[in-house]
Amino acid sequence: AAAGGRTARLSEAEARDSLDESLLAQHNGARRLAEAGQIALNGVVGALDSLAADLIAGSTGGAQPDADFLGGQAMQALDDFAQLMNSGVGRDFVFAGETASIPPIDLAALDALKGAIAAYVPTAAPSLNDQFDAFIAANPGLLDAVLAGSATPRAAVSGPLGEIAPDALTLDRLNTRDALTAVTRTIFVTTNAAGAPTAAEDLQASAAALKTAVDGQVNGQAQLGAFEARLDRSEAFIETRRNLLQDDLREALVADPFETSVELFQAQSQLEASIDALARILSLDISDRLR
Repeated sequence: AAAGGRTARLSEAEARDSLDESLLAQHNGARRLAEAGQIALNGVVGALDSLAADLIAGSTGGAQPDADFLGGQAMQALDDFAQLMNSGVGRDFVFAGETASIPPIDLAALDALKGAIAAYVPTAAPSLNDQFDAFIAANPGLLDAVLAGSATPRAAVSGPLGEIAPDALTLDRLNTRDALTAVTRTIFVTTNAAGAPTAAEDLQASAAALKTAVDGQVNGQAQLGAFEARLDRSEAFIETRRNLLQDDLREALVADPFETSVELFQAQSQLEASIDALARILSLDISDRLR
């Protein structure tokens, strides 16, 4: 009975340890996504900040802004933005939400957006910024199509302290539309300068939009940081519980001295009885055995 109790205790402890090992694997996978997300958002913040600085520099000094240079910078920033937001870990796109295998930024739709801007014929008035607002209002699906790959958040990570929702790993939770709109606005006001020269005010308005977008990405980084902190607390709890389970396993594997002495006495008694029986059999002569 004592041995059976130890076996049941051992089986229970092993089952709980296996469950915790599975939970840690989930946590590790989520952490890899969050770390890759932080790297991507760092890159996005750097690209948007750099572009905003170029716009501010181009809007000062009194000379006509170098629209070709700024347009090239904006186009590079857009490509960097798309690449970073399509960052992946293994076969999973970091910001893809529930549909982890589908890139959150649709590159074909992004090319269509670039083509629509290039085909636009600007007018002398109103300002290029105002024309951009009218252009987007008339074509609301252009931006939506680019961001169509990230709508539903990922499933929450299970943990002993409650579920941990990775909301920040979804584009619509990161103000990504603001970032995409700000960079697209910059491209619009610089690449259409031939028909309506880019004014300093256009660049300043685009720079302000980029700064707002940067704030949104920084907020996303903070959300990811909070997510990672919750993972840390949950992992610490699991590790502590696993250590306690390991202690329980060791105790289950080490026999109790009293139980061991009782079992040894019983085994010795059985052995002695068997020896006595064998001795009696061996001491009998053949006639006794045939009776």
